[in-house]
Amino acid sequence: MRSIAIAAAVSAALLPAGWAEDRSEGVTFEPGAKLATVSGTLSGADVHRYTLAARKGDVVAYRFKPSGTYRCYFDLAGPNGALLFDGTMDGHDTTAAAPADGDYTVRIFLAPESDPPDETCNYSFEFEIEG
Repeated sequence: MRSIAIAAAVSAALLPAGWAEDRSEGVTFEPGAKLATVSGTLSGADVHRYTLAARKGDVVAYRFKPSGTYRCYFDLAGPNGALLFDGTMDGHDTTAAAPADGDYTVRIFLAPESDPPDETCNYSFEFEIEG
């Protein structure tokens, strides 16, 4: 197992600069607002992550609006890293009550088998606090 991890680290170090974008940012709401929208473009192995702080019981609607490809997905993980929503199987929208206080992470990505490999996805993503 260790040799696999070392091989992966060496392979990643040998990739050309700009090969994949791994972007992470926090989601913030304007004062008094219940809706926040983020947008971006990704291609190939790019991954964009957005983190939203929520308290137990907060109900949040997550709405993903991709364009340019049907192989662009999102998933949602809870504060402990457990997968709460898998967009590859469950679609582009979900509404969920936070099961615990903490940071919830949305990960936006192209399917690994995307063809051609330079396929792009333009998207907007809405976070809406309900109630």
